[in-house]
Amino acid sequence: MKYLYSLIASTLLFSFRPTGDIYSIAVKNLDGNNFDLNQYKGKKMLFVVLPLSAEDTTITVSQLAQLQYKYQGSLVVVGVPSIEAGFKTPDADTLSTLYKDAHILLTEGMNVKKGGQQAVLFQWLTSKDQNHHFDLDVQGVGSKFFVDEGGDLYAVMGPDFSLANPVVEKILTKPQRKNP
Repeated sequence: MKYLYSLIASTLLFSFRPTGDIYSIAVKNLDGNNFDLNQYKGKKMLFVVLPLSAEDTTITVSQLAQLQYKYQGSLVVVGVPSIEAGFKTPDADTLSTLYKDAHILLTEGMNVKKGGQQAVLFQWLTSKDQNHHFDLDVQGVGSKFFVDEGGDLYAVMGPDFSLANPVVEKILTKPQRKNP
């Protein structure tokens, strides 16, 4: 039954055409240096709220590494440590070491939940006013946001949805939308 709901959800997600400009959002890496999302135009991007330790198995380093390897060249995985989940700047080295083998981009810690301190990136990812499709809040560590090659948010998954689920394959192999 869960698979049926997943299939229905992904079908609905693929049928919408949101607009917006995620590429203009300033993002800093874990070291505090700016990186430009604009350099990833033409690639799918997956934003993931990261677990802060190897004991949290919501999403594992191995799952992220396998996904990054399988879709290398067409997918950029961006891991976001959540301040609400307990991330603190002194944890950056530990987090960097933990995700080193996954070969993903790591951002600075961000407030991901809606509210006055929510990071600009997550305002875009969670607000229909900005992404023109989804209005929701981050459900916690393991939340996933898929952005297509043109910068449109086209799928969102909660923490209980595994990266090994066949629906993820459908999402990541969705053909690029043709401009009208």
